[in-house]
Amino acid sequence: MVFALVAGLGLVMTCSDAQAAFLRWASTPVKTSSVATCFQFAQHALSRKGFASIRKAGSEVTGSKSGAYVAITCVKTAPNATAIVMVISDNDSAATNARDEVIQTIKGVVQID
Repeated sequence: MVFALVAGLGLVMTCSDAQAAFLRWASTPVKTSSVATCFQFAQHALSRKGFASIRKAGSEVTGSKSGAYVAITCVKTAPNATAIVMVISDNDSAATNARDEVIQTIKGVVQID
């Protein structure tokens, strides 16, 4: 009985300690029809804008900067692929700024053959 009460109190304390997180997202067509190239553009955009811990895993490219975590995925659309940028942060301005700078950068990348 005491254990159940202590466990229940711990659950209430955990729930009451939750903080708000801000999720911001946007999508943009990129200057390629290739999803694989879109992922390369995503890595380039994060690197160019100074994001850290950049990784390509499965169907996303991720990185972080100034308390914002960014995940980018690419989908096949016609005529060009589309990059979808999602950002989560405890700070609304950090989430919004990261989303905007990544979107502006990724939509401007051009592949030179």
